[in-house]
Amino acid sequence: MTVGKQRGMFVTLVVTALLLAACGGGSPEPPAASTGTPGATAKPETTVAPTAAALTSADVCRLLAIEEVEAILGFRPNPTPQQEPPGPGVSTGRCVWDAGSSNGELTLTVMQGQEGVQAQILDSTPIEGEALSGIGDQAGVTVQGNFSVEVMARSGRKVMTLSAMAMGVTDRKDAVIAAARSVATKL
Repeated sequence: MTVGKQRGMFVTLVVTALLLAACGGGSPEPPAASTGTPGATAKPETTVAPTAAALTSADVCRLLAIEEVEAILGFRPNPTPQQEPPGPGVSTGRCVWDAGSSNGELTLTVMQGQEGVQAQILDSTPIEGEALSGIGDQAGVTVQGNFSVEVMARSGRKVMTLSAMAMGVTDRKDAVIAAARSVATKL
């Protein structure tokens, strides 16, 4: 299993855990309180705390310039937003630049904690890899073989992952790090 797939599974696992925590792990909702009127039930009052505007996948695609993508992949593929379903307390935007099966792909994922336990879980997500400075609040880079470079960084309540998968992409590790640095300044 490649590092990119492992990271994708990790991100999916974190999002799934956040959704289960927000939904109470599938536990049933308590019955609504009675209003005293036969056949009527009181509507529960909910207070929604203000949240930061969630980044859409289209927003995430705009965080990287096509020149940065070309410096990494050697091609200028079109960005493809991959919208994730919204989850309570966290939002995820993803963009993929696919240069074809033999030319590789670049994936940028941004997860944004908004409120509650889910945001706290995202805030404490470990940043993996060799430590990098100058990228967000905390960052790390992971290299696998000659085909995978991934930078993971935290900037405020956002965690981003920039993953490059292509033969020989490790020769362009500095371009991946520079692109991640550019993205982190825009978060």
